[in-house]
Amino acid sequence: EVKDVPIHKCKKLVKMTRVCKEHGEYEAYVSYMFGISSETTCPECEKARLQKELIEENKAKAHDAAKNLSAMRIREKYHQATLDSCTAETESQKTALNLIRRMTQVKRGTIVILGGNGVGKTYFATAALQAIGGRYYTMFEISCIIRSTYSPASKMTEFDFLEILCELPLLVIDEFGRSKISEAELNWLSYIIDRRKSENKPTIIISNARATPAVCLCNSREGRENPCSSCRKICFSSMIGSDIISRLNEESAVIEIDGRDRRIRINKAG
Repeated sequence: EVKDVPIHKCKKLVKMTRVCKEHGEYEAYVSYMFGISSETTCPECEKARLQKELIEENKAKAHDAAKNLSAMRIREKYHQATLDSCTAETESQKTALNLIRRMTQVKRGTIVILGGNGVGKTYFATAALQAIGGRYYTMFEISCIIRSTYSPASKMTEFDFLEILCELPLLVIDEFGRSKISEAELNWLSYIIDRRKSENKPTIIISNARATPAVCLCNSREGRENPCSSCRKICFSSMIGSDIISRLNEESAVIEIDGRDRRIRINKAG
């Protein structure tokens, strides 16, 4: 049975039974307007087509996101790090996370995050990086790239690379102090912090060092390899010296995070 359903004077809709080779019979609607007809397709085929388009769209978005994460030099283990996925168990972690959230809002300032392994330092910083944009480097990587510019074959100078670091929306420097700090590295860091501060660009520095205790015997840069008498760890203030400390006194925050090593818990769960 064919049933005509008038829509208006210039258009009518006809319901008809069609057969899909894959899904069998289905009800199709044929519309006529000004002598031109159009017909609905099999609803199951249409559903499959839309699902396929959605999958392809999601794949394209994931590909673009991966390219963006790669451009920011974010390691794969931190690809899912966002401000929403960050969790804080201790008061120091809550303070650090609040500082990170604040930075993503004002997009300025310097945060130094200290603490042991697996307490969330890099995760928090990477979440900020995904929110603001920019790049992630370890101090070792920065040193290697700068030294590579000394080669006659290099097309980039030391100053060129430092300018790139200074112009990033957000610069994250991880693993500062993991190896012995050279005078050159301290000079680079001082220049980077000063330039970025003068241009109101946010910077995050991450280190496994401890904040200087109230009583610390290693109060000079020459003694930075000696353990503090209290915490028996390397002091961050002794590691960086008075010049950088002076630059960090303005619109900066130094937070030492404590907490359980989350990496150990992940490994046990696995």
